[in-house]
Amino acid sequence: MSTKSETPKKVDSPANNNDNTKIDLEEQSVPHTPKGGVKRILTPSPVLRYQCLKKSRQLSGDMADSKELETLEEAMLSQGTITVEPAYVSVPMDPRDITRIANELKLIMLPEIRSVIKDEVPDTQSIVDNAVDSAVRRISETLVKEVSSLKTENSVLKIENDNLKKSVTKLQDRVVKLEMIADDSEQYSRRNCIRITGIPEVKDEDTDQIVLKMARDLNVDMKLEDIDRSHRVGKAHTGRARAVLVKFSTYRARRNLYSKRMELRNSQNWSGIFINEDLTARRSEILFITRRYVRAKLLKSSYSYDGRIYVRDLADTKHSITVVEDLRRFGELPLRETEMEIDSASTSTSRPT
Repeated sequence: MSTKSETPKKVDSPANNNDNTKIDLEEQSVPHTPKGGVKRILTPSPVLRYQCLKKSRQLSGDMADSKELETLEEAMLSQGTITVEPAYVSVPMDPRDITRIANELKLIMLPEIRSVIKDEVPDTQSIVDNAVDSAVRRISETLVKEVSSLKTENSVLKIENDNLKKSVTKLQDRVVKLEMIADDSEQYSRRNCIRITGIPEVKDEDTDQIVLKMARDLNVDMKLEDIDRSHRVGKAHTGRARAVLVKFSTYRARRNLYSKRMELRNSQNWSGIFINEDLTARRSEILFITRRYVRAKLLKSSYSYDGRIYVRDLADTKHSITVVEDLRRFGELPLRETEMEIDSASTSTSRPT
């Protein structure tokens, strides 16, 4: 059976009539098998196929037909069916050109910008001045109020401070009076006691017998019952004898021995031995300072009697000393004695137990 073929012809595709685009189709004749006739089928041309693939790739981004697209593009380029659009080349500009362009734009646009600003904000300076004046006025008013408040508060605090100073002064005076009262009471509790210094210290000694022997040598009538308690005071030191604190049963017994203290200077057995009253720490310090005045030739003598401190000036006038400030009228001490001497003079004020 012979096959009849017809010449391919171009047919308008009804699919794209809305876009007024004509698509080239090629008509091919192929055998039709049951009857042996010829069936006409339409296939797109290479150009149409290329355009469809390219459009589909741009819309959907599908890369599945990229190889076929490249093959068609190479074939049509070789046949001259399509042409390649020239690519644009970016050439870098000279910085001087950029500056020149910017200056020209500035000259063109600046007057217009100023005009717009002037139209929109006609009195900028006045607005700024008013805003500044308003802010300064508010700040000034606030500062005036705060200063006034601080002045008032300061006045109140000053009054309170003056009242506190007066209260502190009263309390200090009261404390001094209470300290004097407490010191007087403590000294009165020591009125039956004396301190004997300079007696060599011997192991297992009997201080009661030492005191009785001293009383006999000084022709003082004294019995063991007259001694309530006697012992060494302070910590033991090598080569230094501690003082003996003696508490008598009666003030009379204590006075009898204390009145003979000056005779110890002429005694052969008790040379270098001294009898002193048992003073409080405060009165011991005052007595020590009076002796410094005597060494400095500012006073003639100083001593204690019944817990009170007395001095005699260079005119041999007797004065009672209750506080250190009472000595200022006799002059100022030279800076030869140190604080260590004051501390050493404040001997232990331990009481008999």
